[in-house]
Amino acid sequence: MYANGDSYEGLWKNGAPNGPGTYRWNIQNEELDLEEFNGEWVNGKMHGWGTLRWFSGDRYDGNWLHGAMSGDGIMTWRDGFSFSGQWKDGKRHGLGAFRAVSTQLSDDNPRNTLAFTLGMRRHGKSKSFDESEGEECSLADVGDPYVLLCNCDEDQIVQKEIVEADRVTHKHSGWSRPMASRSTKVRKVRHGETIYKGHGSYDLMVQLRVGIRWSTSIMQHSANTELRPISFETTVKQVFPRNGSAKTPPHFARTFKWKEYRPEVFQKLRDRWGVQPAEFMLSLCGDQALRELSSPGKSGSVFYISHDDKFLLKTMRKAEMENLKLWLHSYYKHAHDNPDTLLPKFFGLYSIKAIGSARKVRFIVMANLFASNHEINRTFDLKGSMHGRFTKADDAKPNAVYKDLDLSSVFRMEEGKSEKLIAQLQMDCAFLQRLRVMDYSLLVGVHILPPTLAEDKAKQLASPTSPSESHSPWGGAEWRDRAIDSVRRNVKAMDLYTNRKEFGFSSSVEVSTKSLETLRPPPGTDDLLALSTNSRKGELGMAMSAVAVHGRVLTTEGPKSCALEEQTEPQDVILYMGIIDILQVYSTSKNLETKMMGAIGKKSFSSVDPISYAKRFMNFMSKLFE
Repeated sequence: MYANGDSYEGLWKNGAPNGPGTYRWNIQNEELDLEEFNGEWVNGKMHGWGTLRWFSGDRYDGNWLHGAMSGDGIMTWRDGFSFSGQWKDGKRHGLGAFRAVSTQLSDDNPRNTLAFTLGMRRHGKSKSFDESEGEECSLADVGDPYVLLCNCDEDQIVQKEIVEADRVTHKHSGWSRPMASRSTKVRKVRHGETIYKGHGSYDLMVQLRVGIRWSTSIMQHSANTELRPISFETTVKQVFPRNGSAKTPPHFARTFKWKEYRPEVFQKLRDRWGVQPAEFMLSLCGDQALRELSSPGKSGSVFYISHDDKFLLKTMRKAEMENLKLWLHSYYKHAHDNPDTLLPKFFGLYSIKAIGSARKVRFIVMANLFASNHEINRTFDLKGSMHGRFTKADDAKPNAVYKDLDLSSVFRMEEGKSEKLIAQLQMDCAFLQRLRVMDYSLLVGVHILPPTLAEDKAKQLASPTSPSESHSPWGGAEWRDRAIDSVRRNVKAMDLYTNRKEFGFSSSVEVSTKSLETLRPPPGTDDLLALSTNSRKGELGMAMSAVAVHGRVLTTEGPKSCALEEQTEPQDVILYMGIIDILQVYSTSKNLETKMMGAIGKKSFSSVDPISYAKRFMNFMSKLFE
């Protein structure tokens, strides 16, 4: 609380607001008419994303630079009149759009007359405008279905044209609504090929779904049964004739033999992780088909994914299945004692063998680490090894999985979270070490938050579309299309405003070398992310905020043919992660490979004993997450 009655609640630095915070002005200060600013601060000035409200009811939502409206933003006046576009030093500067709500206009409002405000002229009944002169027009003539595109130079309009509002925003857009009532809708990219009738995996998909539906249904009768030693040895077998039987439904695939391994144990694991039987069946056995992922694993395993991206199905080798059955009791106890474990969440173990076929398909159902509305922009498979752990530029694809040497950043997490993450990874690695498991990885999905719009604004000001280059009062078709694109980008940026305000960790802040040492998300960011993603509060590996800061863990210089460019600027990111490939046991062949590599003097190779593997793995992770 200040002496003049103003108040501030938020982060501080050197006695001045710095970071996310809310400043409230004293209502008795009639000269300013300012009520509240909720957003980002740097050295006591509004800088970044924020919302400024006036006592009169006006508000501005958007970007700020050194205390002035700069970048993309929306000004909404109390009567519904609004401007969505680009600003510089507190003035409209660049492309934008005016919009009026006709039902809220009155004749005595000085902003009502477009001729007074904009020098605007109308031609014809259809509200299509050209360079000819016509009668003057008011904002009431523009109304809800239309917006006024304009190009401004320090609040002066140098180009303008009325177009239908639908051409600028789609029907679901709410750029004229207050920002507080908005939510960001993300169109998620679905990976993989849908399995259709005639697809090579169609019969297998039908058999999988028939078997899982049947198994889940019969297990509901024993949901409250306590686990016994025999539960870790039980296998349920059933034959599914094509035409059905007294116990099984008819189906369109070949007659097959079905086995479910340790059903009571996996039922308890599903309960442990909050997977309801109805959810399990609807995701895997509902009306929508599974998808087959186009990139099979290095081991030759094939992956299928449910239509809602919640569950993965992975085919297994016989040795992998036997390993899992052998130490399932230890896995169950570890999962029970460590609710934040980063080990794979296994939900079911099955096998299928079609009658007349010598091939048996074994598969495991597990949680999908990346089941989120956040688009995963980068995926890394990390082992802590340097041996061949990079992706060549020629091998890079849109959905490529990158490796240790491709990574040129370390992740600064919310205060205290990296210690908790490393402690859990240490417990998980100790568990795998006891089982003599090696060759596992930490799979990390990185969602990169949009950068500050101040940079985009600087580029636009330097581009040929600067308003000072054209003095024609009417833009024409080419200018109109460019203006529409600009307003659409502004709408998209403003729809991301809420997330940027809550989750903007480093953008919009000028970062010095010294401040990089402490740059990390503010306290409480992960809790906000948990609310927005419907995940458990404090859950490790799910929607964890971080700032990616330049720095290499394994070497100071990346491979010359690396597929990813060196990342030098801080980036706000959201991380999803978990340990994968835990079914590879340190066998006799692996032991022999280790001894041969050591005999020829190689210091870095993929096959090492479980103790050395865990040590190397944890050494890398403790440096990667800060």
